[in-house]
Amino acid sequence: MKRILIFCFLFLLVATFSHAQNRHEKMKAQATKEAQTLRQRLIQEKGYTYPEDTLSVNYKVDMFIVEKTLENHIDADLSTANSINAVYAYEKDLDSLLNKYYRLLYKRLKPEDKQTLKNAQRNWIKFRDSERALVATMSHERYTGGGTIQGQIKAMNFAQITKRRVEQLYGHLSRITF
Repeated sequence: MKRILIFCFLFLLVATFSHAQNRHEKMKAQATKEAQTLRQRLIQEKGYTYPEDTLSVNYKVDMFIVEKTLENHIDADLSTANSINAVYAYEKDLDSLLNKYYRLLYKRLKPEDKQTLKNAQRNWIKFRDSERALVATMSHERYTGGGTIQGQIKAMNFAQITKRRVEQLYGHLSRITF
């Protein structure tokens, strides 16, 4: 009987995770479709023709997709659990952008400057991890009084740390002359 209960619990856990993942992918696909309209409008309105213009358009479209995916995900289900899951998925999408813009910046740097970026990123990861530990500590009931909102606040703070780093990397990249 115990094995059956454990199996059922694990099955429900996997099914719930799979459903959440599928929902996120659908929301992202919808946002990506909307982003194509944004991309066309930006190119037409601004008359972008230079390589740095392409970078700017791509960044705006990338950020639109992750922001719109979060919005769609939350709008689909306003429950606290869904909101928290949506924000953690948002943070994961931001982390993918962080990696994308890190790689782009790394490729554009001269060989003698690449180690500086690596060191900065390693130090940022240490900062991120210690900042997350502080955010988690500050989310404890002993400081906040508790409540389900604390999970949402913690998740959004985690995401904002990553978002700021994406913005920083893009900022460095956009300063490079092509």
